[in-house]
Amino acid sequence: MFDRLLSRFARRRPPVERSTPRPYRPDTLLAACGLLLPDDPSLAAEVHLAIAHPDAYPARFGARLAGRTVPPVAGADLAWIALLDALEARGRLAVVDWDDPPEFVMEAVDHLLRDWPPDPARWAWVPAPPAGADPDDDPRHAGEFLPAVGTRLLPHGLVLATFDLDADQYAFAVLDAGPFPTLRALVAAAGFKLEPFTQDSPM
Repeated sequence: MFDRLLSRFARRRPPVERSTPRPYRPDTLLAACGLLLPDDPSLAAEVHLAIAHPDAYPARFGARLAGRTVPPVAGADLAWIALLDALEARGRLAVVDWDDPPEFVMEAVDHLLRDWPPDPARWAWVPAPPAGADPDDDPRHAGEFLPAVGTRLLPHGLVLATFDLDADQYAFAVLDAGPFPTLRALVAAAGFKLEPFTQDSPM
């Protein structure tokens, strides 16, 4: 099912179009790459390609950019998209629409946690939809469900974090809570947003 969701997300990626490039700090963004995947230097290498050689990046990763409008020299936007696409390509980031049903979120989170021991009780707190119901008809949606999931991951030392897309979608990852404050500060200093999904009282 996750492959089906990834295909669906790829077709619905939001365009990125700006008349003037926004300021950002490339070196700080690359430092954030090192915290996101410390054992995978190729992540920073791909983002560096988008920063240092914006004309060469689409030639190598054009398939990832399909469905988006990216200026030839996109600066911050291309660098940020390169980071998110690289994380998604590695199975470390998922994207859902704000009104997608909880089933889509649960499937995506299970995939992001695939390296963790299976937990059959992970979703025991989620009320089951009526038998035979179409998931698309579920009145609950990702926008309200994701904070509840994030709240329940915190006691396990995990943060469900959203990378700002400036769109009606959520790009999120499950991250180690330990370095998260430092990572969040680096992303902010670079000129972008990385925020945790939490709520005061669980669903």
